[in-house]
Amino acid sequence: MVWKTLEAKLSTPRMHRYLECNKGKHDRAAEAYVHNMRTAEAFVTIFHVLEVALRNGVQKELTVEYGRRDWY
Repeated sequence: MVWKTLEAKLSTPRMHRYLECNKGKHDRAAEAYVHNMRTAEAFVTIFHVLEVALRNGVQKELTVEYGRRDWY
């Protein structure tokens, strides 16, 4: 039942790669999808902090370079 719900909501092509990698075992493919989703979720905070720090660094350097905060 879990597999049919995942496949219906997320699309057959998306879920097919998980099924293929898990030798047609629906329960393992569903677990792999959830594991992948949780792994991706763990990186969101890291990428958020990196993006803000990079953007702030660029803003700071361009402000110094052009001598004004509204360098854009």
